[in-house]
Amino acid sequence: MAVVTPIRGRLAELLAGEAVLANDPAEQAELERLLGQDAPGDREQMLRVAGVTQLAFLHKDAAAHQPMPEAVRQRLSRQAAAWQAGRQSAPAVVDLETARRRQRPAAAPSSPHAPRQLPAATGWLVAAALAAALLVTSLLPERASAPLAAQRAALLQEAADAITVPWSPSAEPQFARAGGDVVWSTSRQQGYLRLTGLPANEPGRNQYQLWIVDASRDVHPIDGGVFDVNAAGELIVPVRARLPVDRPAAFAVTLEKPGGVVVSDGPMLLVAAVGG
Repeated sequence: MAVVTPIRGRLAELLAGEAVLANDPAEQAELERLLGQDAPGDREQMLRVAGVTQLAFLHKDAAAHQPMPEAVRQRLSRQAAAWQAGRQSAPAVVDLETARRRQRPAAAPSSPHAPRQLPAATGWLVAAALAAALLVTSLLPERASAPLAAQRAALLQEAADAITVPWSPSAEPQFARAGGDVVWSTSRQQGYLRLTGLPANEPGRNQYQLWIVDASRDVHPIDGGVFDVNAAGELIVPVRARLPVDRPAAFAVTLEKPGGVVVSDGPMLLVAAVGG
């Protein structure tokens, strides 16, 4: 049995990038150079793993279905032709392997309780699948808003106490065009922010943070979680309250350091007052 050397480091990154059409010309040239230096790497195996991985994600996300890019269609056609050619030559490979087995001494029968030996390539295939999955999920367009929007709609329909509270116009000039609303259910302790026109933040420098003012508490507002805004358009964010919320009086958004803060001293960029 042939031993397949695991692909590591830069070569694995470049092979995975090629599999999801992410390499730029310089990276593709670097990949060709590494492969030309007899670096261990199965290009076709990575392409197949990436394809299977992406199909798995698309099967679970109907909203992500899009027409296949022509470059991908042509590449799959070439792979199909190569695979068919390999099938036609398979009997010769089988006969050669059969001849090799006849030359080897008979192996001792294995114990029914002995651990099963997996092919040497299995570890590489798992690593390739993980690498492809990471790249596919990071490079595909964001699809989170579609399922979150459906969850938000389901909460409004199913929770009898669900409320919708619009964001008031911001007093901060930079956020004057921001809008949307908050949906919250106290019985389910579940809610969603809907945001539009909110400027993108810089995750390495700051993050948006949600605060929930609970009328049953006489202390600081409840931390509702941090989130990032990295693209224009509507954004749906789940509320992640750190404590139970009994009587929500208002929701507010501030801009804090990465990871958020325990107590905010920054301006409230957006406010949604319950009953306001």
